[in-house]
Amino acid sequence: MGLKPHASGDYSITVAQANSALEDQGQVFTSPSATFVGVYDGHEGPEASHFITHHLFPLLHKFALEGGGLSAEVIKRAFDATEEEFIRLVKRSWMARPQIAFFG
Repeated sequence: MGLKPHASGDYSITVAQANSALEDQGQVFTSPSATFVGVYDGHEGPEASHFITHHLFPLLHKFALEGGGLSAEVIKRAFDATEEEFIRLVKRSWMARPQIAFFG
């Protein structure tokens, strides 16, 4: 991936694919006041890890803005909301893609 700038220096992240489909995801968000690193293990399928990659950090950001900053409660709300949204996706997708409920 190469080096990316960070307030305390540079960082780099890499992903090594072990299976036929890349199931695992990782992401980094940096700001002057915080660094978040997410590593998501797909456990036999990419659906949950891809979903988390696109939803968790945006919800953290949204709830931190609404709550006046980052706190343990904001982090819990973001995780809970991400899980609730994934469960809704599983319920909507169940008939067409039942594997979404079994892996991730």
